[in-house]
Amino acid sequence: AAASAAAGSKKNELAATTTSSSELTIDSLDDVNVPVGQRMRLLWSAVTNPKVLVPLSVLCIWLGKPSADVPFLYFLNNELGFGPEMLGRLRLAESAASLAGILFYRWCLKEVPTKKIFLGTTLAYIPFGLLQVVLVSKWHRRWGIPDAALAFGDDVALAALGQVAFMPTLVLAARMCPPGVEGALFATLMSAYNSARIFGQETGGLLTKFCGVTETDFTRLPLLVLLCTASSLLPLPLLGVFDAVDREGAAEGASVSGEEQEEKSEDFGGGDGPPPPKPPS
Repeated sequence: AAASAAAGSKKNELAATTTSSSELTIDSLDDVNVPVGQRMRLLWSAVTNPKVLVPLSVLCIWLGKPSADVPFLYFLNNELGFGPEMLGRLRLAESAASLAGILFYRWCLKEVPTKKIFLGTTLAYIPFGLLQVVLVSKWHRRWGIPDAALAFGDDVALAALGQVAFMPTLVLAARMCPPGVEGALFATLMSAYNSARIFGQETGGLLTKFCGVTETDFTRLPLLVLLCTASSLLPLPLLGVFDAVDREGAAEGASVSGEEQEEKSEDFGGGDGPPPPKPPS
């Protein structure tokens, strides 16, 4: 009877600890007895936060546009004769460009509103996407530009732009994430990111079939690349939803800076300044 009573009291304490997600602390999340369902509710509350959900949705729409990556890869391999070594160099350059995009965001775009970042990356995507049209049309050969130079240029730029567009979502998620589910939230964001890219590849496959592009026939590949590039403009009408998110972010930044100034003033004597000098005796 005593054991059952102790077990019952333990269950009551656990239920009281996990009644709501707002009452959870870091210590309670480290407890193995916290139900998985409670952790899932914390994760759901973080993902559905408008400050995270809005930019994530727009980013997924942007990434979910039709993609011509697969036929473009066949073009590089079969038509231009790029071997495994050259394709590996392209992938290495894309990875380096993604890292450069992260550093560029940290140094130059950290304080820029999310709406401007999405607008800038979307508009900057168009000219680099048109470079692919020039490459698959082989117009650059009339001007004496090597195939590799043009292939490296557009792939590197597009990889950097994609990473810059993804960074605001990661930053907002890190700010809004409840303690204890950081890894799960990051995995959820990456799952949404990869799912959007897969959806873009599938829709791009349907568009490739519609245009009649095959692994040996690239006659209408310029049209396919042009359609995929134009589809990147689809999220532009949705950028107005970032106004509320940017206003709330600016208000939070002002409150944080105010708290930091208060802490500094307290370090110098509670904000009253140095004590007045004693009068001479």
